[in-house]
Amino acid sequence: MDLIGAMFYYVMDLGEGGVGWGVAAAGNQMPCMNSHSFDQLGLIPDLILSITKKFGPYMKCLLSLLTPIPIALWTIVGVVGSAIMGIGYGYIWPVMETFRAISKEGIPIHMRLIKCFTDGTWSNVWGACTIVRDFADFSFHSYFSVMDELLESKGEDPIELKVLQLPGCILASILGIVVDVPLITLIVLYKAPILLFKGWHRLVQDLIGREGPFLETVCVPFAGLWILLWPIVVLFGIVAGILSSFGLGCYAAVVAYQESSTKRGLLYVVASVAVFDEYTNDLLYLREGSCFPRPTYRERDSTSSLLPISGLHEQLEVVNVDETFISAPSATTRTMTVSVILDSFTKACEDIGKELLKDGAIELADLDAWKHKKNKIVNIGVPAYAFLECFLSSIKNGSNGFIMRDNVEITSVNRPEGRIFDWFYEPMCIMKDQIRSLHLDESEELYFYKHCLYSGNTTKIKSWQNGGVPPQDEIRRAQLEGISRRLQGFCLNLSRLPTSRRRFYEVLKVIEQEAKNSKGMPDWEEEEEEEEDDDDDDDDDDDENGAQSQVVLVVVVVVVVEEVRLLLAMEFPKVVLIYTCYFLFFLPIFLFLFVLGIIKGAIFSPFVFLVIAFGDTGVVIGLWPLHLVWSIYCIIRTNRFGPYMKCLLILLSPIPIALWTIVGVVGSAIMGIGYGYIWPVMETFRAISKEGIPVHMRLIKCFTDGTWSNVWGACTIVRDFADFSFHSYFSVMDGLLESKEEDPIELKVTQIPGCILVAIFGILIDVPLITLIVLYKAPILLFKGWHRLIQDLIGREGPFLETVCIPFAGLWILFWPILVLLATLAGIFSSFLFGFYAAAVTYQESSMKKGLLCAVASASIVDEYTNDLLYLREGSCFPRPRYRERIGSSSSLLPVNGMVEQLEVINIDEPLIRAPSAKLQTLTAAVIWDSFIKACEDIGMELVKDGAIVLDDMDAWKQSKNKIVNIGIPAYAILECLLYSIKSGCNGFIMRDNVEITSVNRPEGRVFDWLYEPLCIMKDQIRSLHLDEAEELYFYKLCLYSGDTTKIESWQNGGVPPRDDIRRAQLEGISRRLQGFCLTLSRLPTSRRRFNEVLKVIEQEAKVFKSLGGNGGDIEAAA
Repeated sequence: MDLIGAMFYYVMDLGEGGVGWGVAAAGNQMPCMNSHSFDQLGLIPDLILSITKKFGPYMKCLLSLLTPIPIALWTIVGVVGSAIMGIGYGYIWPVMETFRAISKEGIPIHMRLIKCFTDGTWSNVWGACTIVRDFADFSFHSYFSVMDELLESKGEDPIELKVLQLPGCILASILGIVVDVPLITLIVLYKAPILLFKGWHRLVQDLIGREGPFLETVCVPFAGLWILLWPIVVLFGIVAGILSSFGLGCYAAVVAYQESSTKRGLLYVVASVAVFDEYTNDLLYLREGSCFPRPTYRERDSTSSLLPISGLHEQLEVVNVDETFISAPSATTRTMTVSVILDSFTKACEDIGKELLKDGAIELADLDAWKHKKNKIVNIGVPAYAFLECFLSSIKNGSNGFIMRDNVEITSVNRPEGRIFDWFYEPMCIMKDQIRSLHLDESEELYFYKHCLYSGNTTKIKSWQNGGVPPQDEIRRAQLEGISRRLQGFCLNLSRLPTSRRRFYEVLKVIEQEAKNSKGMPDWEEEEEEEEDDDDDDDDDDDENGAQSQVVLVVVVVVVVEEVRLLLAMEFPKVVLIYTCYFLFFLPIFLFLFVLGIIKGAIFSPFVFLVIAFGDTGVVIGLWPLHLVWSIYCIIRTNRFGPYMKCLLILLSPIPIALWTIVGVVGSAIMGIGYGYIWPVMETFRAISKEGIPVHMRLIKCFTDGTWSNVWGACTIVRDFADFSFHSYFSVMDGLLESKEEDPIELKVTQIPGCILVAIFGILIDVPLITLIVLYKAPILLFKGWHRLIQDLIGREGPFLETVCIPFAGLWILFWPILVLLATLAGIFSSFLFGFYAAAVTYQESSMKKGLLCAVASASIVDEYTNDLLYLREGSCFPRPRYRERIGSSSSLLPVNGMVEQLEVINIDEPLIRAPSAKLQTLTAAVIWDSFIKACEDIGMELVKDGAIVLDDMDAWKQSKNKIVNIGIPAYAILECLLYSIKSGCNGFIMRDNVEITSVNRPEGRVFDWLYEPLCIMKDQIRSLHLDEAEELYFYKLCLYSGDTTKIESWQNGGVPPRDDIRRAQLEGISRRLQGFCLTLSRLPTSRRRFNEVLKVIEQEAKVFKSLGGNGGDIEAAA
């Protein structure tokens, strides 16, 4: 956050005087570049890598191959970051300017009120232009500054690639990931609750003491959100810690490469866990050290310094001996901001430039040469001179910090806080300490100035006679030159930061103006006085116009207040008064319930987080080796793939399992925080909106609901996740082992080069085109989304359908820009997937031409899809060539035309658009699921009575030896529902408890379409067969026993198979399809737990049936 804050202050450094010039001159300062030059810009890194002497030939080849990766990542980060910056700056800065305007001192109250309306408006737009200019300078000039340094490197000992070390490095990185990821993940999850509570404690302390983010008054409202949103920050910290474990594991390869020893890399793998543990202990102020071993993994640790390290440490202690370690509240309120220090430094550079110009040290030719990058006099020479003057002045005055030209003193007490400022402040302290230890005389100081100004240019140093004489001692002279080079390198790094180029251009303009004035231009003094008089007249006119506008604004405000007073004096209509009372009554109740839910969430969320995070993470990490080994085993044993495809899948299998581990751990943390906070709030609102309950009981439930039930719900989530990770996984693997593919899927090795080429071509085409489409349609999505949400709010539709969801769904309107941003990022990310999909088309069609056509057609597909989503004009302006040779044939038991016609008959009486009354009667997924489970229980008890199911079948299901519970009974229940719906003439489906599901009242969503439409197709197929009673009973047996002929023949329910073989095959085909549908249902979360409930009910019924000797009548009598 310190880094982000520093960059924010840098780019937010906006000046009224420089904004207009900066926007107008942004295009003039850039070198003359056309579109062809920008196309060649991506080739510059490869060209520089081939020329530089810093690397050897093998290293150059490797870096040239890897260069597109960071450039592509930079493109993605730039686009995403610009979108985030645009939304953040556009929304947050006007709010901060409004608070800053009202808190300004020394301004009358009416002027503060006026500034609340004017500040942060058009100045926000000019500030955005300045941000774009600074980013362009950073992307262009800073980039070429780094590349020029790479070209200028002499490379006496070039860095070469150690090819023989690569196998050991790969082994060390693999072992590093295997060891570090689970251990560091456990450390992160163990210390996450500590970070949560200690962070809250520190934030409350800062709030009381006005420190940290609460230092400035204008930031208090926003910084106060940190207390509420701190769990989300902790979540991001968890994710960052888990991701860093991969980085630490891969860094073992770097250690093995640097030390030329695989053993050292493996020692680092062990030590990195202790390093991470110690670092987090220091961060959280826990016990020092670590319980993990920390072996030495470096052969030697060399440090270079111009002076002995011990002397440096002693002198730094002398520097800081009088400074307090912790800033007092009075000191923190005087802490300097970054903008004050930068303004002071820029002003010092301007004054020094003028003085050097008068002394003849700088000429106009030097300034023109800097514009053409032929010297570094402005961005390195003058700043280095200013720093040296600051160092010498601070040493002579005995200051513990640094004294600037305008007597601004920077010390370790009042300097800005943050790690990034440590990176600047500490090197300055070291250089100042080195200079103090040399005890320079006056002539050596003057020579030091020359060396810093001219960057070691001997010709310039000799030509400027300022009285400086180099030391006669060569060692002392080398020390001065070494510190000078270090100071110039420090200024070079400063010149690459954002806003630096713009500020140095301001310095350049001041020095150029001084140079033109010093040449003795005719009557320049009179012209200057005339310009000053004109400026004074303009200022007077501006003041007069400003006063007039203020008077007009005050008059408007007075008129509006008077109109409101008259309106309040009138009698309101009865309806308006009633709704006003409702609002006044609703607002405090809503706030009370919301705060109550937040308090319950704050109390119970730590327990919920611990249960979900540790439970799900333990499941993921515990099953990780089993998933890996069993997946490889199933790939080897299955008949679905050929040998080459098996080899490829075995090599790639660790990747999805590793990704599943990351998603599982991160998702469990998000689920823990979200469920712990949101569910208590929703339960509070649900309790107050329950009907048929007395008011006092509702009030009691507001305090009790969502407390310990939240913790039990977390335990249920962990159990469902464990069932999904274990039973659903093995169900999929069993299906892979049982496959009997006569034509196994084989890898087309000859198609791979073409696929790779097409994938690269697809990315080059699709990424820029789809990105432009997404960015073009993002504003349309923003405003159309707001329009639709407001319509849904008025008509009680969509997320506003249920009363309990209205307060939360109302947040969609406020946070819709963030959702649009996420959708934009998803669209940009999908462009890469479209590019890669061209390779899949090439592989499937065995044609590179088809893959290239797919890459071209992808832009049109995305354009058409987004047009449909946003209700824009149909079609696309992009070409859409045909890239499939033929459409895959779909197998069906009935002709497609007949099926479509019959589906139209089914839906002919159903409206295409739901009325509001129908939407209010929409069934929830929970109601349908409960009804289905209840039907399975009733059918199971009936089958036990009929002798179709015995206890042995249930014991076999527990041991995964049959599928009677999770497939047989659900398929029986669905078939009964389908047959009953057909006989009743229902357009949808009628469950056992007379719950009717149609396309009007079914839940909305794509996932329900995937479940509803196949059932409609199967129902239509069964209707077309016109089954008699014997065939229906035989159909029940087929579905119950999954085609087990022994079981089918043993249960005599009166069912007889059709004599026609085709009709019998149709029944068996629909049966298999229905069983596959139930198999998919059984793999969904919560299915295992619900089927276990069904099993308990059936077992209890079977035991009662067995104890009564199988007499159904006795059972009914007992009941």
